[in-house]
Order: sequence, then C-alpha cells, then structure tokens
Amino acid sequence: GEQAKRQPASMNTLQHIAEEQFRRWSPDAEQRRLGLRLTVAAPDDTLYPTPMLRAVIANLLRNALHYTDKGDVQLVLQGRRFKVIDSGAGIPIAERLSVFRPFVRGGSSRGDGIGIGLSLVQRICAQQGWKIELSDAAGGGCVFEVDLG
Repeated sequence: GEQAKRQPASMNTLQHIAEEQFRRWSPDAEQRRLGLRLTVAAPDDTLYPTPMLRAVIANLLRNALHYTDKGDVQLVLQGRRFKVIDSGAGIPIAERLSVFRPFVRGGSSRGDGIGIGLSLVQRICAQQGWKIELSDAAGGGCVFEVDLG
C-alpha cells in the first residue's frame, strides 16, 4: 500500500538486468533449439528503474524467441542503447504498424498474447521517455532498438 509507494524503485544498470534476463530466457531458447547471445559492445553504468527495464527486455526477448523458428536471438548492449535482433520470420510492414497495439497478434497462429507484451513495452518506453524502433534485420528477422537516452 502506501509504504511501497514511498520507497524508491530499485535501480540497476542495463548490463545487470540484461544478464539476468539472458539467464532467465536461455533454457527457453535451448528448448526451442535456438541460440541466445548477449553481447556487451559498450558498457555503461547508468542506473535505470529495474522493474521497467526488466519488463521491456523480457517482453522483447520473449517476442523474439517466439517468432524465431531457427537461428538465434541476440541482445546487444551499446552504451545507453540496446538491440534485440532475431532471425525469425520478420514482421510484414502492414503488421508492423499494428504490432504495438494490444491484442493484435502476429500472423503466425502461435501468437499467444505477444501483442499485449509489445504494447506494454511501448507504454513503458513512452512513460520513461525511451525511444523504441523496429526495423528489418539483414537476412530476415527483425531488430527492436531501444534508446534509453
């Protein structure tokens, strides 16, 4: 209740949260016979609200693993930005426009609740002033890039 509101949210670095989520999603990737890679291209010690950043990274990784049938998912940290790159089916342009609306699911029949996760990601990013962009990855798949400012 009231007590919780006054407590400051826990803060952590992007790398700390990314490593935690990498460990969390690795078994899932293994089960799907996908590679999951974490690359720290440029470390940064800025602190961010843990629950918010964790939710963004978790949902983007879940989404990437979900849409990738073979190949791998990469989480790349570059200073105050990070990318989630997958070798999945990619998202057609028409779907791309709706991908951030809740309850809109990807064309694949497996799309359980993914739209909800992405709309949560978008809401958190808007609230925190983080920028998120979606683009095509070389050779199919897509890239979600988040700029934490």
